[in-house]
Amino acid sequence: MSDDKTAKRVAMGADLLDLKMPGWRDRIRVSALDMGSCRRCILGQLFGVYVRGVWALRCNGHGYGFLATSAEESKLLPIYWRRQLEYAFDLS
Repeated sequence: MSDDKTAKRVAMGADLLDLKMPGWRDRIRVSALDMGSCRRCILGQLFGVYVRGVWALRCNGHGYGFLATSAEESKLLPIYWRRQLEYAFDLS
């Protein structure tokens, strides 16, 4: 998976959350963000556990950058999610 594809999938995930859950960024503790944890990942922080978030959003976690598709990508996801969070705060 290329960095570009990962970044696009994370952007799609952020867009989905913007649509379905306005204000979601305010509920994320960046210091606790751990995309390998079902409770501290983006969906875990928003819904209690990852699986509950996937079910509530009716989405494929891989397709929206909520879950890594490879070991390489597991290192990239937190970087891109932090960028999404920082980008939003830079716009305010």
